[in-house]
Amino acid sequence: MKRSFDSIAHPYQKLEYFFFGDLLERVRAHHLPSISPQSQTALLIGDGDGRFAESLLQTLPHLQIDSIDSSSTMLEIARKRLDNPPSFQPIFANALTHSYPDSQYDLIALNFVVDCFTQEQFDFLKPKLQATLKPNGQLLYSDFAYTQSRFRNLLIQTLYLLFFGATALETRALPQTRWRSDFTVQAAKTWLNGALTSQLLKNKSGANDRRRENIAILLRAD
Repeated sequence: MKRSFDSIAHPYQKLEYFFFGDLLERVRAHHLPSISPQSQTALLIGDGDGRFAESLLQTLPHLQIDSIDSSSTMLEIARKRLDNPPSFQPIFANALTHSYPDSQYDLIALNFVVDCFTQEQFDFLKPKLQATLKPNGQLLYSDFAYTQSRFRNLLIQTLYLLFFGATALETRALPQTRWRSDFTVQAAKTWLNGALTSQLLKNKSGANDRRRENIAILLRAD
């Protein structure tokens, strides 16, 4: 990933409001009430200026957040926005090459960041994220989506062209997101007739592991 959002970090919020008003903020925050209150750790990828992290900590003040971003300027803005709390750990890193510990996080949030990856890059990153999410953990995904409307699809492509000029994005199209089969959708909502989407998924692998353990115990008892 050779791109950087440093050049648009400071005006980023104003640019977002210019194109969408507060809609993207509402999309990011939509599923906050459904995040498990038992969550202790969260991983944010490409959270940028920290507005979602701020909302997340207002909802779950006890949460420990690791926020990975390839823009050091974005991370600095986020740190100042949150007043540098010990619960917020900014990580200046490439999300593709970062080393993720297994079963580390109760929550992973991907808000308007998957569209920054090519399909190949996202397919490389996806299993890393699935492995670092704890069993029964939650994954929040919000982004643009192609629809049957040529106008809305043209808008998405126009946004890509604008951001390519400023950030050297390598991708030109939205990658498809196919999560592992044991990632089940808990809640989903769309806006602008499907052009914006947000899903909250749960990693059900923990329940499957418990079922396998129970079967093994029964077999040993026989």
